[in-house]
Amino acid sequence: MVRIAAAFVCLVFALPAAARELPRLDDLAFQSWNVVEPGGRTTCSDGSPYRFYAKPGARDKLAVFFNGGGACWSAETCNLQANAKRPLYYPSVAPPFNVPGDAGIFDDKRADNPLRGWTIVVVPYCTGDVHVGARRITYALGKRRFAIEHKGAVNAQAVLNWTFGHVPAPKTVLVAGSSAGAIGAAFHAGAVARRYRTSDVSLLADAAGAYRTPRLAEVYRGWGIYRVAPAWMRGSRDPLIFEAFISANDAAFPHMRQAQYNYAGDPEQAAFLHLLGGADVEASLRANLDELHKAIPGFRSYTAAGTKHTILGHNELYTIATGGVAFRQWVADFVAGKTVRDADCKAEGCAGP
Repeated sequence: MVRIAAAFVCLVFALPAAARELPRLDDLAFQSWNVVEPGGRTTCSDGSPYRFYAKPGARDKLAVFFNGGGACWSAETCNLQANAKRPLYYPSVAPPFNVPGDAGIFDDKRADNPLRGWTIVVVPYCTGDVHVGARRITYALGKRRFAIEHKGAVNAQAVLNWTFGHVPAPKTVLVAGSSAGAIGAAFHAGAVARRYRTSDVSLLADAAGAYRTPRLAEVYRGWGIYRVAPAWMRGSRDPLIFEAFISANDAAFPHMRQAQYNYAGDPEQAAFLHLLGGADVEASLRANLDELHKAIPGFRSYTAAGTKHTILGHNELYTIATGGVAFRQWVADFVAGKTVRDADCKAEGCAGP
């Protein structure tokens, strides 16, 4: 999961349940983080209110970032009582990691930040379903019953609807996400490309490329993904899992460029892969990336050495280099529409420090 907590100045825009009109982008504090509570059908997994963050900047450059924070798919994994010391997901937007921070792509003080001065919308995460769920599930654990609102897709759509209405014609658009947010970003990127057909749209998925196990199809289906899957995904590549999102995006929106970043020894991906019955994290990552490279000539990947998890919200973004390719410059070129090459730690050793 990505942790990007930091203190910041914000304005809170909360509306009564009956209100329909949300604040305009012009109503928000420029180059500051503003909190918007969309209401309606949005909800966190525990039924608490959902909110998102927006920072107005250049109107011709838009970034939509999907945050991470684990996942759950069964009575055992969703049981916060049993997993209190190290929860597998978070049931509300209250934890500080859901707040946009001041490192990585969120550091507007750095002149070399590839997203400096952009309009940025952050989609927090509190539903345990990698932003693709559309169901309320009641889990049974012995005699105990508890309900989880797996409504991540509902929340994400509310954020995107607001964004589409208030950022009508950006020239450059980046859809990005870390950890669970990387999967959500890939799922929703097609909707962004569909809305901004004349824009330069790119997807950068951070730290989610290693999930390779037959159980994934069951998990995604359980969350209700087929209730909300867009037309260009249904019937494309089944089952609908992360790699299928990227393939479907390429088929429907060939103007959208897509890329992934991963640490070869990512411990968070390894842990969830183990819970899902998968095997070695690096082997799984490479198998998934090989399939995507073969299927999509324009797909790009950056695989770095080390045993960390996520990079976009961290200052390693400015220091990592692999195969002579500095990641910061790689990101800058990628979002600018320039040609980038794959970077892989294999030649120099992927174990890292």
